[in-house]
Amino acid sequence: MSLALVHRVALADDGGVRVIGARGHDVGTHGESALATALGLPVVIRSTVDIGRCWPLFPAEEATVAGSAPQRRAQFAAARACARAAMRDLMIEPAAILPVGGTGPMWRTRAPRWPHGVVGSLTHTAGFAAAALGRSEHVGSVGLDVEPDLALPHGVWDSVHVDGEDRCVADLAQGDATIAGDRLVFSAKEAVFKAWFPLTGRWLGFDDCQVDLRPDGTFCCGPTGDADPSHRLLEAVIGRWRVTSRGGTRHLLTAAAVPACIAPVTARTP
Repeated sequence: MSLALVHRVALADDGGVRVIGARGHDVGTHGESALATALGLPVVIRSTVDIGRCWPLFPAEEATVAGSAPQRRAQFAAARACARAAMRDLMIEPAAILPVGGTGPMWRTRAPRWPHGVVGSLTHTAGFAAAALGRSEHVGSVGLDVEPDLALPHGVWDSVHVDGEDRCVADLAQGDATIAGDRLVFSAKEAVFKAWFPLTGRWLGFDDCQVDLRPDGTFCCGPTGDADPSHRLLEAVIGRWRVTSRGGTRHLLTAAAVPACIAPVTARTP
């Protein structure tokens, strides 16, 4: 799996959660605002649709994408701009976010390396980038994914779903036939993988995990088959999903998080 306006989630004076827009105005209708609140953990989600802007990068980040296609560089930079905005919200000095690197498959070498004490996730697609961050003392890991609200390409669903997820998609369609349920399952599994990998350092295939999406914007997940003992961690994942629309384009947003009190601390990626 691979597993991206700027908003800020902050504590309100009454102890609740409020969302502040990029220019200080309150916003409450965008999917990522509700998504961060619904997780029930101190997670900050910042996003932008201004992918074409020349977002600044640290020199080491520039070197990482040197020679990359313009679209790849733009999405890379926009997601990191969101992450640094979230760092400021958490009162953390903005820093470079470099890939873990090394040798091995892309899903391992391209995973972001976060500053000490920070957990996070980056995501991007055409016209949308986002980041979710939290402090490791409160949040064990977090995964974030954004996808266009469009049906998966022909043939992809067969490689994504496991038994029971067809029914899940059908149930969602009964409540809202406009949502691309197959793409939502795909996105949820992407978010779960992004929360899973930093804690285990291991691959998680589409067929290793079953998600149960609910019309109320929540989802849970669990292992399939004769799972490895580490797969039991999936049962601790808090899953949330929302639909957001800006500029006439609908996106599916999914987030998966594991509380710090549950997350293992012995097998995290560097």
